[in-house]
Amino acid sequence: MISLSAERVAREVRHASEREAAYKAWAGENRRVFWQSVALAFLGVPIYAASWTLTDPSQVGIVQAGAYCVSYVGPWVRLLVFHLGRVDQD
Repeated sequence: MISLSAERVAREVRHASEREAAYKAWAGENRRVFWQSVALAFLGVPIYAASWTLTDPSQVGIVQAGAYCVSYVGPWVRLLVFHLGRVDQD
């Protein structure tokens, strides 16, 4: 049977709790970025619907382009910023 010193056991317990806390923070940040991306994707829908109420074709095009940027470009940019932030931390 292997016996470890009390100091070694305390150190291993501390390391395990630090790893668990780091994983929880990492998972929470991933979850937050995911939901922000989903919210951006759905935010463009009411913007696009607002373009249906406009009568000026140039305004319609601008609003639809804005809705496209929010719905499709926004989540990708958010994920890119998140990823680049992660690269700087490593």
